[in-house]
Amino acid sequence: APLLKVMEIDVASIANNHIDDAGSKGVADTLAFLAKNGIAAAESPDAPCTEKHVVNGTMAICAFADLSGVLDIDRAAKILKDERRRVDFLVVSIHWGTEYARSANDRQRLIARAFVDAGADAIVGHGPHVTQEIERVDGKPVLYSIGNFLFDQPDERLSEGIAAGLVFEN
Repeated sequence: APLLKVMEIDVASIANNHIDDAGSKGVADTLAFLAKNGIAAAESPDAPCTEKHVVNGTMAICAFADLSGVLDIDRAAKILKDERRRVDFLVVSIHWGTEYARSANDRQRLIARAFVDAGADAIVGHGPHVTQEIERVDGKPVLYSIGNFLFDQPDERLSEGIAAGLVFEN
């Protein structure tokens, strides 16, 4: 918790395939820890978005997981379109892609296009445990995979990640 406060982390995505690793008690403990420390949980699928006030408006951070290609892209895009109407800035966190693949796959690109079309200002992907390319879709940044930030995999190749700073202006 002290490290998260120093880093000013106030939103965490729990949309990933590891949230259930410690069972339902682990999920409950994680949510309680986040709440106790003033960190909002962007979760999926029931409440994928959390809104916050920022210096120059309001921002929503929406989290999705495309585990084994099961994300309903149309439903997710509708959620994003609805959220876009309420906020000035919209960031999507998504757990997707093929583990250990150094390049985004066609499904990631399809989802990125759908999310940008739905109003996403930026997409930050994770899941492959390695970094993948960064590109712009209609001028919006898409970080396909930021790699591992904190993970206990012993393989040295899996210990790299990207920290991104996004600046939003009206």
